[in-house]
Amino acid sequence: MTLSPGTMIDRYVVEDVIGKGATGCVYRARDTRLGRRVALKVLSAELSQSAQGAEAAARLRREAYAIAAFEHPNAVQVFDTGEAQAGPYIAMELVVGRTLKAWLGAPEVSTPLKLRWLADAARALGAAHRAGIVHRDVKPDNILVRHDGVVKVLDFGIAQARGDGQALRRLTVEGRIVGTPAYMSPEQLFDKPLDGRSDQFSWGITAYELLTGALPWVAVKSVPDLMVQIVSQEIRDIPERQGDLPAPVKQALLRTLRKTPTERFASMEDLVQVLDPYTAQAAPTASAAPAAPLPPPAGGARIPSTPPGAPARSAGSTPPMSPAPRAPSAPSAPSAPAASPAPAASPAPAASPAPAASPALGRGAGRGGGREGPSPAFTAPLPAGYPPAPAGYAAGSSRQSASSPPPAAVLSEASPAEKRSLRRLAIGFGFGAIVTVAAAILVISKLEGRAEGPGPSASASVSASTSSSASAPTQPTAITALPRPTSGRQEAITAFMAGLQAMRDGAGAEATARFEDAVGKDPDLAVAHLRLAFSKLGPRPRAEEARVHYRRASEQRASLDGRDQALLDAIAPLLLAEPADFAEASRRLGAASARYPGDAEIAFYEAMTQVDLEAAIAVLDRALGLDPHFALALWMKAQRLAYLGKLPAAQSALGRCLEISPRANECRELRVWMDQEQGTCRRVADDARAMAASSPESAGPWGYLAGALAATGGTKEAVEEALRKRRDRLPEAEAHETEMWDSARMAVLGGDFQAAEQSAQALMALVEPKTQAEVHARPARLLVEIYLETNRPREAAEVADRYLKRRDAWQSDSRAEDFAMAKDPTTFLLRALLRGGRISPAEFEDRRGAWLRTWEARVAPAARNYLWLHHYAAVVETAGDAQAALLSLSRFSPVPSFHPFTLADAWVGATYLLGGQPEEAMPALQRATRSCLAVEHPVAHTRAHLHLGLALEAQGDIDAACEAFVAVRRRWGQAVPRSASATTAEAKLKALRCR
Repeated sequence: MTLSPGTMIDRYVVEDVIGKGATGCVYRARDTRLGRRVALKVLSAELSQSAQGAEAAARLRREAYAIAAFEHPNAVQVFDTGEAQAGPYIAMELVVGRTLKAWLGAPEVSTPLKLRWLADAARALGAAHRAGIVHRDVKPDNILVRHDGVVKVLDFGIAQARGDGQALRRLTVEGRIVGTPAYMSPEQLFDKPLDGRSDQFSWGITAYELLTGALPWVAVKSVPDLMVQIVSQEIRDIPERQGDLPAPVKQALLRTLRKTPTERFASMEDLVQVLDPYTAQAAPTASAAPAAPLPPPAGGARIPSTPPGAPARSAGSTPPMSPAPRAPSAPSAPSAPAASPAPAASPAPAASPAPAASPALGRGAGRGGGREGPSPAFTAPLPAGYPPAPAGYAAGSSRQSASSPPPAAVLSEASPAEKRSLRRLAIGFGFGAIVTVAAAILVISKLEGRAEGPGPSASASVSASTSSSASAPTQPTAITALPRPTSGRQEAITAFMAGLQAMRDGAGAEATARFEDAVGKDPDLAVAHLRLAFSKLGPRPRAEEARVHYRRASEQRASLDGRDQALLDAIAPLLLAEPADFAEASRRLGAASARYPGDAEIAFYEAMTQVDLEAAIAVLDRALGLDPHFALALWMKAQRLAYLGKLPAAQSALGRCLEISPRANECRELRVWMDQEQGTCRRVADDARAMAASSPESAGPWGYLAGALAATGGTKEAVEEALRKRRDRLPEAEAHETEMWDSARMAVLGGDFQAAEQSAQALMALVEPKTQAEVHARPARLLVEIYLETNRPREAAEVADRYLKRRDAWQSDSRAEDFAMAKDPTTFLLRALLRGGRISPAEFEDRRGAWLRTWEARVAPAARNYLWLHHYAAVVETAGDAQAALLSLSRFSPVPSFHPFTLADAWVGATYLLGGQPEEAMPALQRATRSCLAVEHPVAHTRAHLHLGLALEAQGDIDAACEAFVAVRRRWGQAVPRSASATTAEAKLKALRCR
């Protein structure tokens, strides 16, 4: 029975039917709590109550769990799952677009664009495989291209964890076939364990069909005949319809179709690396420009057409596709004929310089609960040369017509066991019905009006032919003085110009929002996609988004002027190379700066990619000379100065930034980070309130306010209210996690270790499906701190051991600077294993040494001194530990004076104190105890008071020592269970006869 519009399923209101199948329906529905529309997949009541209901419900739950097990921009998201009177359901992202099935063999879609779609689908599958999930039903129906060009992989309903050898039993259970036969791998047809290489085979069949318009299986008369071909018939060629499939791509696709998994690529990432050079030019078709927009297939989204101003070519004159530039010796991607070419890359040096790293452009005002903001000054260490482009090739000239003979096939012999499995499976296919569960796709015709993409005349940025003839600007040019783009939609131009103004004003989060608004109003506005590609090069989760925008800008390359084409070429090494090549990007941006010496924005991006912090500051000074009111450049300069330890100069730059632009939340947030460490907490509170007022939707400012209130005598109720307001601005799932995290830390601060333990354990259970190492690290570290503080080393060791044994299966922060180190609890947890008797001192040193060697190989040169903090100071517990740490300090000096997101001053002070140098310990311990970070780091902050008291006592300042010990007693004197630090403080209070 189909549910009527208006029916309530938990908090969802049904609006329309999207699709129906044998197991139930998919509805468009509205989430009454969050106000968003979702795709609601509901199991039919009839099936739920039948004998097969339990298995069907389990499959629905399995789909939800599979999607929730990993996060990727090219995979459909799952929001919720539950049971209602209408039946079990899952609420998923509502995706508007067309599946690849609508584009099979479509000659009007360029081969680079098809390859980009396939590469994006491969990325999503790779993310699933890293999370231990095998899709098992990859096919054109389950890959969708959204109207904005984003690819989504759908329907994980039959996904399973790797290593399950019962595939055959499930495939034929109850006479049904789960999966789509024509796309199955040979091992999926047999009773063999599956891994990601099975999906790779199915992906290869999908790619073959998309590119050629037909499946590779020929003269199929029956399902058993199909299976014989899948198992035995080698695919040796890919007939071309458009004649422009690069030879390296063809070889890669054929490799995915090998019968033996070990002969395929080891991972989807390896496959993507081959495809990526040929997707950057995913541009409008090179055939003659039509007089009117090309019609979408079956009423679907429009296909890209030749941009205005590009010369028409006949089909026979289409040039062969060439790979995007990947090596320093490779030429830049070709420009449109009327556009000025970008500067050519110089030959690669004979020897690569030492690995380098570079700053990245940061995010905005504390999005994501205050854990994201301006990015750190360093990113992953990168080689000077990234993988060379594949060798050139000639476009294939042979084409296979419908009457041509099929490609040559070689039959291979299956083992007797495989033959028996194949016969059993063929019986299942012969008598079972093939059931395909409907994907959560919004059928466009169901919407109120047809949701079509803009026609080819909807957008065109600054005319390439006009701008290419203009001379490069030598006069100082602010970012807001750049030429206005042209578009058929004025509101898109308005949003884009507002984004440029926000950039100049230092409001990075607002700039990103305005650029996103611009591409929402005009999806073909290449200049906005280009800025988004740069702006999303900050924290790791945004790298995929940056690639999406880079590709969209590349598709509209001909609409960019010569200057912006140079920027597009410059950002390519950051997005197309693995790992990103900051050295080459910096070289290209330097060339662009030389070509456009008056351009402040180009100078800003050049500084962003500079490895050397002093050199970056010099480039930023040049940008500020061109535009003294470029607040975002002042923010970046202040950040670089802070990492160099020049804190007064950094504060001066931030003051100037806020003087010229009071809305510069990037500058305000960086000042908050510095003030939190220095203990200027009243100004932190003022800045947090100002940030919240100017950016009401941001969560971060409220977290900063909570810490400032706790440090300046605010009530517990006021602190908790600020934390609640932060959670109110987070997505629902993240808010739930943050609520547990806040509860645990507030309980620690109040000495209720029992409640804190319960909250931390609940958080650990909640994040169990997550694939990011850092979300597992937070509750694990806090639990270990609680257990050690309450004299339970064995329990601490158990938590540490469980985390460390599973850590390599999770996704870690790939950057190589202090932020990534702060998220890595390895050395601290190794110390817990030692305390709990799980490892010997020798094993502790061996494993800690291995951690250090790994980090020394990848760390950015400017961040190397942070290794001393995390390898030595963070785990000091004894006088011997401290002396060893101090002896090693010369290898890593100077000690960093700016270390956001840690309370490193507490570690440094304890190291000097236990090393017998209480006088040297005093400055760090005083900063730690007066910092605004008690809510963020309650254990380290309280123990810093204890160590401060011991340092003061050693120097003979008994009154001040008593005050420090009283602070520990006030916080943890009544702790349950008993606190080790409070016990020591109580003993000192008695021994010193403190009042």
